[in-house]
Amino acid sequence: MPMQQYEYFEALFCALEEIHAHHQAAATIADRVLKRLAECGFPATNIVKFPHLNLDSNHSDADMLQINPMKFSVNWHGCNCILGPCIQYKLLHRFSMRINHYCSYDNLMNEVWCRKCSDATIRSAVKRLRFALQQASMQDLATSIRGRGRCYGLFLDSIGKS
Repeated sequence: MPMQQYEYFEALFCALEEIHAHHQAAATIADRVLKRLAECGFPATNIVKFPHLNLDSNHSDADMLQINPMKFSVNWHGCNCILGPCIQYKLLHRFSMRINHYCSYDNLMNEVWCRKCSDATIRSAVKRLRFALQQASMQDLATSIRGRGRCYGLFLDSIGKS
C-alpha cells in the first residue's frame, strides 16, 4: 500500500476511534440523565419495548426487544448493542415497527434513507446490521432479519421454536 494511502487510512481510523469514544461518553451521560429523571419521578418512556413470541403476561423486560432511541441501542436477552446514530439503527428501528412483516426496498429508501439508493446499498446496510448484532452476541436476532425478493423484515415469531 502506498504511504499516502496508509496515512489516509490511519487518519480515518483515528477519527473513527475518536467518534466512538465521544459516542460512548454521550451514552454514559444519557444514562446518568435518565437515572436522574427517574429519581425525580419521570419514567423512561423513551425505550420502546416489543414483546416477542407468544409469551404470557408474566414476561420480563429481558424477554423483549428493546430499542433505545436516546442511546441508539438495542437490548435483547440481556445483551446490549450500541449501534449509534447510523443507518443500521434506523433500519432496525424501522423493522421493529412491524415485526414479522416484510418492508419493500422502496419503503426502506423512503423511511430510512429518505432518498433513492441502490439495492446494493440496502443489502450492505442489512449485512452490517447483522454483523453488529452478531458481535454483540445477538446471533438469533441477527438471523431473524430476513430478506425475500426486494423486501426485508424482522421475524421474531420463529425464535425459540424447534
